[in-house]
Order: sequence, then structure tokens, then C-alpha cells
Amino acid sequence: MSRKPSSHLPVSKNGRLDYEIDYFAYENEVTLKDIHFTLEKGQTLGIVGPTGSGKTTLLRLLLREQDIQEGAIYLNGHDIREYALKDLRGLIGYVPQDQILFAPVHSGQYPLCQSRTIRRASHPSSPTLWCL
Repeated sequence: MSRKPSSHLPVSKNGRLDYEIDYFAYENEVTLKDIHFTLEKGQTLGIVGPTGSGKTTLLRLLLREQDIQEGAIYLNGHDIREYALKDLRGLIGYVPQDQILFAPVHSGQYPLCQSRTIRRASHPSSPTLWCL
């Protein structure tokens, strides 16, 4: 069920978050079923589980990258689908698990480095590529 409200509620602040997910599936493969919990403002929740168990999906649903088929997520008592995406996502800080920012390349593959020297950082926590 995907509904589009005629007007969006203003998002003023973070607050109580209620997950009331009855059913969510990717292409007819059930990923989440009967997930119900509440987080008060300031609470922390740790979620653990094997690969494919739905941990990332819980956050993707909050970001509205997907919509729940049955059930809802509520922020301050309102279904998150009632908020404009920009406003809702403006409340969330998220670093995805996919590593897509840097990849080792040579100068011929990266136009900004074509006329520059490429050096690798000496410290393991530094980015892989430096263009000097």
C-alpha cells in the first residue's frame, strides 16, 4: 500500500519513533514480518542478525527508499509517509554499508588526476588514493 498525501506535514524535530511493520517484501520475498517496537527520543537500539535478515531494510524503510506494504512507521504519532521526503531525511544521519567513495585507480582512469602524480597514503586509515 503506497499512499500519497495531498499535503505534507512539517517536520519540526526528532521524537518518538514507532515501527509497526506487519509485512514487507522485496519482489515477493518476505523480508520483514511482525516487527513492532518503539524508540523514544534519545534512545539507542542495536540490531544484530545474519546477512539478509532485514537489518538494513529497517533503516531503508525509515528513509523511505521503499514503502511498507502492510503497516507503517510513525514519527511523533504521524505516518512517515505524511512528511515530505526532504524534511524526513533531513532528520537522519546515515552512512551506508556499501563502500563506494574511493577505489584504487591509476591516473588514466581518473580525469582529475591525469596530469598529476598519484601517491598512496602511508597510514592505513587514510584514503587509498591521493592526487598531488
